[in-house]
Amino acid sequence: MKSNNILRVAESIGGTGGDRIDHGLDAAEDPKLVALIKEKSLGMTLCPWAYVRHHTEPNLFGHFRTLLDAQVKITIGSDGPALMEGNWVMDNLMLLKQQGNFTNNELLTLEKNAVDVCWAAEETKKKLAEEIDRFGNSFK
Repeated sequence: MKSNNILRVAESIGGTGGDRIDHGLDAAEDPKLVALIKEKSLGMTLCPWAYVRHHTEPNLFGHFRTLLDAQVKITIGSDGPALMEGNWVMDNLMLLKQQGNFTNNELLTLEKNAVDVCWAAEETKKKLAEEIDRFGNSFK
């Protein structure tokens, strides 16, 4: 099972300088693994279009939903956008909105998660999070 590899990574990082798992969407299949990732406050960088192109999982968007609902810090990135058309961050967010039924507020949460798990200085993170909040509030 693919989630066994993710489990080994999640067990060995967190508090050791490692604080993020790239890809790893299959973790959503294992509730104990999801709980471990949340407990260790690990971020997960995911690229929806990459999974659409290479994944045969029928519950693909359900996996994204499972992780978000469990309050895992999932973030949305892009895999080689210059090489794969339609793979920019905005395209990936729109895919989640259209195919995964993510709300605008949930998309804002994903972007705040990205700020939270990035390696910027805390003051920079605070300014970025405030900017995301201002952007979100401008639509209310």
